[in-house]
Order: sequence, then structure tokens, then C-alpha cells
Amino acid sequence: MDARRLIAEAGERAVQALKDPACSESGVDGTPALTNIGYSLAADVGLLVASQVCRTVGDKVRWEIVRKPKSDVSYNLPVLAGFGWDTYDPVGVSVADAATVLAGRRSSDAWVKVFDSCIADAKK
Repeated sequence: MDARRLIAEAGERAVQALKDPACSESGVDGTPALTNIGYSLAADVGLLVASQVCRTVGDKVRWEIVRKPKSDVSYNLPVLAGFGWDTYDPVGVSVADAATVLAGRRSSDAWVKVFDSCIADAKK
């Protein structure tokens, strides 16, 4: 199975799973919020996207730990580097995507869009 199709299928399944009460609940302000299980699912989908980016572009990207600046949102976390000056935090981005999917502002193709963007940026 090609990477885009794999990620698209994973995104569709993740959206269905995120609707389950084990994965999301109503937040304080009434908006949907990820539970610990939902957060874990989102993290796993992000790592799937990252692994497929690595598989697709090979040595053009590499894993790094963000060491500075300390104010970076991904400080001390693993990210993919090799996109020019930018990095890709697969867990952070995927958790944000899952939250926007739950809120109805994105669809299951959110992760495919991230994959496409990473591939395009790595090829520059």
C-alpha cells in the first residue's frame, strides 16, 4: 500500500475512533476534548505520518531533539528536521489535527495534507 493511501485510511479510522467516548469527551466549555486514549491515538497517527515521510524521502529528513530555544513548543521533543529552517513535530501536529477534527474544522484528510506538505518541503 502506498504511503498516502495508508495515511488516508488511518485518518478515516482515527476520526471514527475519536468519536468514541473512550477517545473524546466534552470539555469545560462544551467543546470536544481528547481523553488520554484519544491523545495516544493522535500521537500514534502522527508517528505513522512521520515514518511514512521518512520512508518516502529517505535521507533528506532526520530525527532530532529540539535543544534550543527553550521557548520552542517542541523543546526536548523528537522532531523531523530537513525541511529548511523548519521542523515537523509529528505528535504535536497530529494532536492539534485530532482536536480540529473533533471540533469539525477539519476532515480525515488532515494527516494526508500534513504528509503532502512534508514531502513537498523535503524536496525543496
